[in-house]
Amino acid sequence: MPADDPLRTAAFDRPVTRAEEARLGERGAALIERVARIAGLRITEGAIAGAGIVGAGSAGEALTWRHLVAAHAVPAAFVVGDAGTIADHFERWRDDEAADGFNVLSAFQPSQFEAFTRTAAPELRRRGLLRDEGDAAEKPPATLRDRLRVSSYVDA
Repeated sequence: MPADDPLRTAAFDRPVTRAEEARLGERGAALIERVARIAGLRITEGAIAGAGIVGAGSAGEALTWRHLVAAHAVPAAFVVGDAGTIADHFERWRDDEAADGFNVLSAFQPSQFEAFTRTAAPELRRRGLLRDEGDAAEKPPATLRDRLRVSSYVDA
């Protein structure tokens, strides 16, 4: 790629366009399509013109370069969005019996944990997806070891 290629200087929060997707070749385009599908985002129609995007996109939130970086940097499923979007994903996974617990991590900044506890945690509690301190006294902890009835001792 030439040094002046817009892909090298893309702003993280700028939408990924179909023109950029095409420039990344078959494998790059397949990755972009996969990330967009998993995240429920759209790829912007149109081409790059200077700093802006030319051409209208379809309705819905656009896939950005930030989404692609996060998908590449974190070797796990990811959810990007507001508290309701995050809770929707967690709820869907639970309802589909795809998960009975979640690990939350931030690929970029520790301050994201504070933002998660301030915004997403209350919504998760409201939906019954995150236990409250009072719940701990009513329900015994259910670790994987407890559920499998495996002792913590190792036979030597």
